[in-house]
Amino acid sequence: MENRIIWDPDRVVLRMVNFLRHQTELEARPHRRFGDMALIYQLLLHQRDGIWLTAQVTWDMIKQRMDEQELYETACANSRICLPPAAEDIREVLKECVLDGCLERHPKDIGSALIAAGTETKQMQPEENWPMYVVTNQSRLYGAAVLFYSDILDELAKKFEGDLLILPSSIHEVLVLPYMGEAYHQAFLKMVRQANQTVVLEEEILSDSIYRYDRRAGELCQID
Repeated sequence: MENRIIWDPDRVVLRMVNFLRHQTELEARPHRRFGDMALIYQLLLHQRDGIWLTAQVTWDMIKQRMDEQELYETACANSRICLPPAAEDIREVLKECVLDGCLERHPKDIGSALIAAGTETKQMQPEENWPMYVVTNQSRLYGAAVLFYSDILDELAKKFEGDLLILPSSIHEVLVLPYMGEAYHQAFLKMVRQANQTVVLEEEILSDSIYRYDRRAGELCQID
C-alpha cells in the first residue's frame, strides 16, 4: 500500500493520539510524546465529502527524505494552512449544536464530550466568571493537534492574562480555560475521566490527564 502513496511534503500534517493506546504501533512511526499523548504525522491524500483521507507517515516514508525535526517543522507549518485553527466559546458551540441538531447527527464530533463537560463544570458554576473555549480545527475532526500550532496557546494565555488549563476531551478537540490553581485539579480530572468512560468513543480518547500551559515558560505540563 505504501508504495502507491505519492509523497508530498506539503501535505504532511499533525495529529494527536493517546500514547499508551498506540505505543506498539508508534515504534514504526515518527512521533513526539507529550505526557500520555503523542503527536504523530499524517499525509493528506484527497478529500471525500469534505473530509480528508490520510495515510500514516512511517519511518520508511521519510527515510532519505528528512529527519524527524524537519518533519515536525514541516507538519506544523502545513497544518495551520491545510487545517486552520478554531477557538470558540463553549456556550456558543453548544448553542450551535443544539440548534443544528449536530449532537445527534455527528456523535463522534465534539457534542457528547462537551455536554459531559458542561454538566460537570456547571456544578462548579464557571459560566459567569470562567471563560472556556473549544480549541479544534475548522473541520472539527482530529483537531486536538491545534494545541501544537505555534501560537494558539500563547494567544489564549494573553487573552486570559495568565496560565491555561487544558482538558483533552478527545482527539477531535480540547477545552481550554484559565488556570485557577491546584484546588480544581481533581474536579477537572474527574470530568475528563468520566467523559472518557461514558461518552467518548474508545478509539477517540486522547488523555486521562489534564495539562497546564505555563505562559512564561511557553511549556505544556501534565497534571495527573
